[in-house]
Amino acid sequence: YDNRMVEVEMTNKKLWERGVRMLRELTGAGQAEAQQALEQAQGRVSLAVLLLKGLGLQEAQRRLGQAGSLRGALEAGRGE
Repeated sequence: YDNRMVEVEMTNKKLWERGVRMLRELTGAGQAEAQQALEQAQGRVSLAVLLLKGLGLQEAQRRLGQAGSLRGALEAGRGE
């Protein structure tokens, strides 16, 4: 999404920090807010983006599952 690898599995501290940084850049969230969203999303940046956009966890998971990508999930939300 936006030339970023949002589906990378956050398996170590360096990748986790990169995920938080991506979230901050993509959403404008603060450090703590991005960290919390990434934790709630169990390290899935794409899911955390949707959480930071105001979706609940189940709705965000549903949209990602149906759309197959973060871009698709975000675009699907525009039509509602």
